Amino acid sequence: MKHKLSDIVVITLFAMLGNVEYWEEIEEFGKLYLKALKR
Repeated sequence: MKHKLSDIVVITLFAMLGNVEYWEEIEEFGKLYLKALKR
């Protein structure tokens, strides 16, 4: 699945605001909140 750069930046920003530190956790965060972030 391909994502737009803007989607990746927003997911990373929200993950960092949620005290996520590692790329693996950012990926997990993105998968967990994907539907909510798409709204």
